[in-house]
Amino acid sequence: MWGVLIALLVLVVAVQVLFAGPDMPLLPQAATVIGVAASLVAGLTLVWILDRPFNDRGAAIPPDTDDGHRADDGTGVRVEYKTAAL
Repeated sequence: MWGVLIALLVLVVAVQVLFAGPDMPLLPQAATVIGVAASLVAGLTLVWILDRPFNDRGAAIPPDTDDGHRADDGTGVRVEYKTAAL
């Protein structure tokens, strides 16, 4: 997933550079490319942070391989929860 998101970021910046107007000054074009690239990088950074909420404090939550129907009620006893079929 991250490879696709980064490839899209590169593609967006490349399209902006390829379709730059030859009669327009360089500074506004560069500012536009930098602004769009910075917005995309900020968005990807936000997704990265929200995807790993506790990694910076050493409390990373590992992926759950359980089926999601059991939970620990705090006593060490596993409790089975049934979901209603639709």
